[in-house]
Amino acid sequence: TEINMKKSFIYIIFSFLFWGTSGLFVHCMLPLGLTPLNMATIRGGVAALCMVLYALFFKRELFKITLSEALLFFLSGLAMYLTSYTYYSSIKEASVSTAVILMYTAPVIVMAYSVCFLGEKFTFKKGVSLALMLVGCALVSGVAGGMKFSFLGILFGIGAGISYSAYNIFTKIQMRKKAN
Repeated sequence: TEINMKKSFIYIIFSFLFWGTSGLFVHCMLPLGLTPLNMATIRGGVAALCMVLYALFFKRELFKITLSEALLFFLSGLAMYLTSYTYYSSIKEASVSTAVILMYTAPVIVMAYSVCFLGEKFTFKKGVSLALMLVGCALVSGVAGGMKFSFLGILFGIGAGISYSAYNIFTKIQMRKKAN
C-alpha cells in the first residue's frame, strides 16, 4: 500500500543517515577518548536495549524462540558487533574510505560461501564482478598505486568485510528457516 511505501522510504532515509554518518561519529568520538571497542559496545548495547524494549511492549511473542534460533540470533549479534569494532578500528587506523571499501568486500565473501556451501553457480558475471571489486579495493585502500596505507587499517577493514558477511550469512540462514 501507499502508506507502507512511504514508511519504507522513511526507513531507508534514516538508515542512510545513520550509516552514512558513522565515519563522522568515529572521528568525533576518538578525540574524546572513546576507543573503537567502546563505540561498538555502546552501539550494540543501545540497539539491543531498543529492540528488547520494543519487543517487551509491542511484540512479546518475539521472546518465544527455539534454542537454534537463539544461537543464530546470538551469532548474528556477535557478527554485527565485530563488524562495528573492526570498521571503527579501520577508520581509526586508516581512513573512512578505506574502511568502507574493505567492509563492502562482504558481498564477495557471501558469494563465495553461497557457491561453496549453498550450491549457487559461479558465473562469468560473478567472476568479473569479483575481479573488479578486488582491483577497486586495491586502488582505494592504497595497496596499489603507490599511496601510503596502514597495514593494520587494511586488516581491520578486511575483518569488517568478513564479519559483515558472517552477519549476512546468519541472517540468510534465519530467513530460510522461517520460510520453511
